[in-house]
Amino acid sequence: METIASVKLQKHTHDLIITHAQALYGADHYASTNWAVVTGRKQDGAYVAHAIVYSLNRGWKKWTVLMSSQPEKSVEQAEKGLLEGLRGGLGRVV
Repeated sequence: METIASVKLQKHTHDLIITHAQALYGADHYASTNWAVVTGRKQDGAYVAHAIVYSLNRGWKKWTVLMSSQPEKSVEQAEKGLLEGLRGGLGRVV
């Protein structure tokens, strides 16, 4: 069971990931685009975090993966890796 502190930390991490993704990829997407962080688990048990954008198109969601983390042993490590990847991308642009 997750604690309130861990949920708050995850929310903060997601907010940072989305902010960095918007800074890096925002010019390529409409203002009405929705931004999210999703995490999946591979068959080998590794976790991968993805920064995605999605929009409603005739009643269905069209989504695009902007950046993904490397496979990691935990959700937290995957999300940290994704954030570091986005920061690196901004470092090359700015």
